[in-house]
Amino acid sequence: MLTQVISLAIATVVLYRCLPNKLAQLQFTLWFEPKPSSQERPAPHGATPQRQRRGVRVCKVYPIESDLETDIDIIAVHGLDTNSPDTWEDRSKGKPPVNWLADEGMLPQEVPRARIFTCDWPADLFQDPDVEENRIDELARLLLEGILGRPQATDKQLRN
Repeated sequence: MLTQVISLAIATVVLYRCLPNKLAQLQFTLWFEPKPSSQERPAPHGATPQRQRRGVRVCKVYPIESDLETDIDIIAVHGLDTNSPDTWEDRSKGKPPVNWLADEGMLPQEVPRARIFTCDWPADLFQDPDVEENRIDELARLLLEGILGRPQATDKQLRN
């Protein structure tokens, strides 16, 4: 365990030293709009094609039924260069995938009266030039909006 922590610390320092300018320039995007298909007409000469945007999405993963009374909401936010649900799944060879946020034998067993959500956000380290970039503070605002807009709790104590 100590070796893994030391390795991670060294890798972080190397990444910080090697890519400071690139990491400082990183900006993230808000909403996803698919690129036009090849069947669509190209933009007129001189017109700027529409750019992709990707955003923040808060999704309930447990419990699926909405009438279960809950005491707490847990919102899992994945890290850089990852996404949901891949971050939360164990895909060991020869075994069915297990999502530790949603599987009844995992986190829901440890915190049975919790609603569990994932927050998906554009965490790619390097963006495609066709992606419209926005700042991390805009993503934080969208996360807050997603949290405030999540489904109402069934337990009266959570709503007060």
